[in-house]
Parts: sequence; structure tokens; C-alpha cells
Amino acid sequence: MRRISGLALTTTLLLAATGLSPAAQAAGLPIPVDCTDRRVVLEWDGLTYDLQGTCGVVVVAADHTEVTIPASRTIVVRGEGNVVHAKPADRLRVLGRDQRVDVVSVRSLRVASPGSVVTVTGLAEEASVAKRRARLTADRLSELVVEGHHHTVRVRRGTTVLRNDGRHNTIRVHRRG
Repeated sequence: MRRISGLALTTTLLLAATGLSPAAQAAGLPIPVDCTDRRVVLEWDGLTYDLQGTCGVVVVAADHTEVTIPASRTIVVRGEGNVVHAKPADRLRVLGRDQRVDVVSVRSLRVASPGSVVTVTGLAEEASVAKRRARLTADRLSELVVEGHHHTVRVRRGTTVLRNDGRHNTIRVHRRG
């Protein structure tokens, strides 16, 4: 009797459920994932995911993936070298290393990921940047705390309350409402 590993079986079931052949996956077609009001953990490296529905908690634990996320309650990006495109989120945590994240708007943002670039195209209500060498750009940002060193932060408009506890940081905020 031939045994199939748990990962191989899971992979086969996922591909069958999504209707994508291994050749389609090799071609880089996105894997659709229903995340409606539940926790989803993305663990497979090097794939493209297209999440659908209004998500509960999304955890990107893989390396070198590309993920598109609709509106969600919480997004946690771990691993290394991920690219995430997200609609509005209540909470966003960027961890790991060298992440590229763009989000439409977020209530609470924490960036603790060396070498990562985070872009907020709308409003971020509160943000903190820690560790080293992260880059944050926001259209509007209400409150900002910067810890660690060699970060670059740019806020394009609005008024930002700023606390800089780090060193060698480049911070440009627009001070008028």
C-alpha cells in the first residue's frame, strides 16, 4: 500500500478543491481561499493566494508569497519576502523580514520587520515602527511611535502626533490639518 504524506495529501486536496492543476500552480495562477469570518493561516512558500470574502484573522506564515486580501479584522505577516495587497484592516502586524505590504487603511499598525516596506494609501489611525531599517509611507497618519534605528517614515498630509524613541531615523510628517 502506498502512503501519501500529510502535506502531499493536503496539497492534492487543495488543488482539487480549487480546480487548479499542479501545472496551473507552476504557472503562478493564484489559489482562491475563502476566508469569510474565520482564521486563515497561509503556510505554503512561493505561492500566490487570492483571499475572498470579509476575512477574520489572516496569518501569512509562508515565505516569498503574494497575497491579495479583502477587508479583514486582523492581518499578521510573518516569514520573509512576502508581498501583500490588502483592503481596509482593523489591525496589521508586519513581522519577519523584507516584507512588502500595501493596505488601503488600517486602525492599528505595527511594523517590526527589518527591511520591510509598508504603504498605507489612506488613513492609518495609529502606527508604531520598531527594530531597524523599515520604511513606512502613509497618506494620513494620526499617531506615530518610532523605536529602533535607521527607519524611514513619510506622512503626506494631515496632522501626526509623533514620538521618536530611536536614533538615525528619517521622519517626514505633514504638520498641518
